[in-house]
Parts: sequence; structure tokens; C-alpha cells
Amino acid sequence: MYGRKQGLLDLDNPIAHVEWRSAHAYQHAQLLNTIDVARRMKVIDRTSIKGKCDYALLLVALSTGRRVVELANLWRADLYVSAMQLMTITFQRTKGGKTASDTLSSAVRHVLIEYLYAAYDADFLNCPIDAPIWGSFNDRNQGQAIGVQTIADICERRLGTSKVHALRHTYAHMMQADGAASSVIQAKLGHESLVTTGRYLAALTRADDPHADALARALGIE
Repeated sequence: MYGRKQGLLDLDNPIAHVEWRSAHAYQHAQLLNTIDVARRMKVIDRTSIKGKCDYALLLVALSTGRRVVELANLWRADLYVSAMQLMTITFQRTKGGKTASDTLSSAVRHVLIEYLYAAYDADFLNCPIDAPIWGSFNDRNQGQAIGVQTIADICERRLGTSKVHALRHTYAHMMQADGAASSVIQAKLGHESLVTTGRYLAALTRADDPHADALARALGIE
């Protein structure tokens, strides 16, 4: 390399003749079947505190599209409830070191507050700012923040997949199906480039139709 740069060698660089296998961005993008997700979510026992936590966690993930690390690092200080009862979550540790905020829908807010009231004895607004949103209910780690692996375990147990990123893929696909502009999806996913978002959505579009089974049943195909 030094000899070529200094003009001492008049040879082609052999590496230039190597044929690299093209990389397909997001080739492993995975969509969840939304009908199956709804069915699985419905059977979660929300009379227990753990059931309330799992349900709220999955609902927040599916309605914000946030990465698993961002979900795991949520604390009381990251929740803001306005005078009009609007709830905003601020994610302090997003990709690239930026912060991002999501205002929850009334339905998601209701579910999250129901869980937090149960977890903090109806006093979560006054609990310490470093109290974890998603706390452990195991005797050994009671009250401590759960980690990425625990969230993956919850997804496996409740939704049949340990790939938490599949929830993010599903969120993006649902946004697109609902008519959201690519620029809006880009902002919500935190992508730096609209090109990245386009490739992301294209990969999801190529994935198996998540409604295929439901359509088959509607046509009388068992």
C-alpha cells in the first residue's frame, strides 16, 4: 500500500478485483402478525401486578416503536403528566445520544397509569425520580429496574418471539399502513436519513403478509 501511494509500484490493487457480496439492509426485518398479537395481549392476566407490567410494557413498545435499550432505561423522571392529563415519555438514551419524546394516546396512558398505580401504591407521581418504570417482581431483585434480557423474555413469553426489535418493525409497518408519511415515520424511528427509513419500510413490505392467515380464513381456507 505504501509503495503504491508513493508511486514506487505500478500494480493494480488486488483487492479491487474482489467481488463483494452485496449487503441487503434490514434483510432480517420481522413483522408480527397483528391479529396474533392482539389475541396474545388479550389473554394476559391483568389482575396481577406482573401481568399489568408486561401488558403496559408491550403496549408502550408497540405504540412508540422504541428500541429495547430505550425502553429499559425509563425512570419516573422521564414521565410527565400535564394538567390536561396528557402523558409524555422522554427517552433520554436514544441512538446517537439524543433525547426523544412521545405523547401517549389516551388508551395507552390509561394502561400505563393503571400499572404504575398498582406498582407504587397509587402514589407514583410522588415517588423518587430515579424509581424505575419497569421494576422487577422477583424476590431477589424486587423493585430493581429490569434489563434488556428480561424484556426479551417477556416478549418471548407473551408474544412468542424474543426479538424485541420485531415490535419496532411492526410499529413502523402499522404507521405506514395507516398512511403516515415516510418523514413522520423517520422522525418517530429516529433515523438520520429518509433513505434509511425508505429501505427499512421496503424490507418490511417484502416480508410475509401479517394478515395472510386472516385473509385465508375469510375465504374459507382452513
